[in-house]
Amino acid sequence: MSENSESRQHDGKASLPTLVRLTRAIDPSTVPIALRKAWVLRLPYPPGSGTMPAVQRLLKRFQADHGADVLRHVKTIRKTEDEGVPARMDAVLAYQAETGDLATEEEVVSLIKKYQPDLLGEKSAQADAEGARGPVIRALDIPTTPIPTRSRIAEWNAFWPCVLRITGPADAPISDASAQKAANSVSLTSSSTSIDFIDRARDARMWTENTARLQWAKDGFQACLRLARQAQAKGDLPIGAYVTTAVEGSNAGMEGMLPAFAHDTRISSNHPLRHAVLNIIRAVADGRAALKIRSDKLAELEQDGISNLPTQADSIPAEQFDEGVSAPAAPAAPAGNGTDYLLSSLTLFTTHEPYTHRTC
Repeated sequence: MSENSESRQHDGKASLPTLVRLTRAIDPSTVPIALRKAWVLRLPYPPGSGTMPAVQRLLKRFQADHGADVLRHVKTIRKTEDEGVPARMDAVLAYQAETGDLATEEEVVSLIKKYQPDLLGEKSAQADAEGARGPVIRALDIPTTPIPTRSRIAEWNAFWPCVLRITGPADAPISDASAQKAANSVSLTSSSTSIDFIDRARDARMWTENTARLQWAKDGFQACLRLARQAQAKGDLPIGAYVTTAVEGSNAGMEGMLPAFAHDTRISSNHPLRHAVLNIIRAVADGRAALKIRSDKLAELEQDGISNLPTQADSIPAEQFDEGVSAPAAPAAPAGNGTDYLLSSLTLFTTHEPYTHRTC
C-alpha cells in the first residue's frame, strides 16, 4: 500500500474515489492573451467639446457601413501620460481587415476624411505644433477578449485598456439550483462564440474538501455501474444512467419519481435510440407528464367536492429497477414545447455518453 493510500485511510476517506474534472472550459488564470491589429487614431489633447461625439459617430459609421466589429471588450479611449512627454489621447476604431476599406492606412484615413474630417484636421494642426510625433493612424496590437480575471488586469492593459470580464456561477460549479440556471456560459469574446470558464483551483477544492459532495457523486456512479452490470447480464450493452437532484437540491414537485434509473436497451429492443441516457430522459419526461395529468385530474375532482385522492405520485416499484427504465406506468401526455424533457435542476450520471454514430 502506498504512503498516499495509508494517508487517505488515516483521514477516513479511503472509500471515496478520486474525482478529476474533464472539461473544455477555460481556466481564467491561465488562458493566453490573444492579440489582433486594430486601427488607432491619435486625438488632440486636451480634446475639444466635439471630439468625443465625433469619435462615436465615426465608430457607428464604421460598424454600419463597413462591417467593423463592435469592440465592447475594450475602452474606446486611451490616455497616455509619460514623464517628460506631452499627454496623448488615442481612440481605437476597428480591427484591421485583410481586404476592403479597413485593410490599409490610406483607406482608413480616406474614410475618416469622408465621415469626420475635423478629427484629422485638428490632429494635423496639433502634430505640426508638436513636431509631427508619428502617424495620425497606426495599427496596434489590441486584445481580442475582455480581461479574464482581476489578477491579469495589468497584462491586458499593457496593450490597451480593456474591460474586466463579468464573472458568474459558471466560473465554479455550485449546487444552488437557481444559480445553476443562470450559469450556462460566459462569453469570452465579443462575438457570438460562447466559452465556459472554470476556476480550476476552486473546482478542485469543491471536489476534495466536501465529503458529502464526494459521497453523493460516488453513489451516483455506483448506481450507474450496477445498472450497467444488469444490462450486460441481460445481453444488452453495459451502459447505465441515473438521475437525481443536485447535491443540495430538492425533489419538490417530483416526489416518487427520483432517483430515476435506466440502462441501455438497444439490443433487446432492436432500436438504435434506446441508449441509457435517452431512456432515462424519456422516463423523467413521462413521469412529469403523468404527474401533470394526475394533478389536473385531482384539481377537477376537488372542484367537484372530492378530495380523498393521494396528492403524490406512487413510489416506483423496486422491480422496475430491473426493466431498463424506471418510468411511472401512467400514460404520458406529450409536452407542448418539450420542457418535460429538460433535466433542469437535476443531475444525470452515466457510464457512457450517447454517440449516434457508434454503439456506445
